[in-house]
This record gives sequence, C-alpha cells and structure tokens, in this order.
Amino acid sequence: ADAAARRVQEERDRVERRQIVYEDCKRIARLNYTGNWAITCKSVAEDRVVRLRNCLADPSILRNQFMGVRWCYSTYGGADPSPTCSLPAKTADSINKTLHDEEQNCLEEAKTF
Repeated sequence: ADAAARRVQEERDRVERRQIVYEDCKRIARLNYTGNWAITCKSVAEDRVVRLRNCLADPSILRNQFMGVRWCYSTYGGADPSPTCSLPAKTADSINKTLHDEEQNCLEEAKTF
C-alpha cells in the first residue's frame, strides 16, 4: 500500500512540476513578447521621426502643391514610442507569431517533462 501511495504521490508531484515548468515558460514567452513589442514601438517611432525630418527638409516635397508640410505630417507624423503602440500589421503579425511559436514550444517541452 505504501508503494502504491508513493507512486501516486510521485505522479502528482511530476504533474505539478510539469505545470510549473509550463507556466514559467509561458510567462517568459509573454515577457519576451511584451519586450519585443515595446522595443519595436520605439524603433518604428524613431524611424517615423527621421522620415518626417527628411520629408520636411526635402524642397521638392515642400514645393509640390499636392504634398508639402501637411503631407509630411499626415504621412510620417504621430510617432508613438509607447510600449503598447499600434504597430504595422506585418510587424505585429511577426511578433504575434513569435509568441505563438514560443508558447507551442512550451507545450511541447512540458509534454516531455
């Protein structure tokens, strides 16, 4: 009876450890995701600021009646460096896919534990 009870307890412990490892892995994946998103927001915003400056410094754009300062601001203005910015779809999809892949890896890793 003691051996059977010990096996049951060992199995419970193994399942609990697997769950802990899985949850830790997912938490790390989420932290990586949040960090990647924030870094990308900052980078995209910095790029937009540079493009806005270049646009405003380009005489051919400023003299163009269909472009000008207003066009520069509407095209490159509104840079949002905040860590929860809205990213271009292709960029956001890539970061989201990385999170999904990491979470899948966590699941696969937990199955082997």
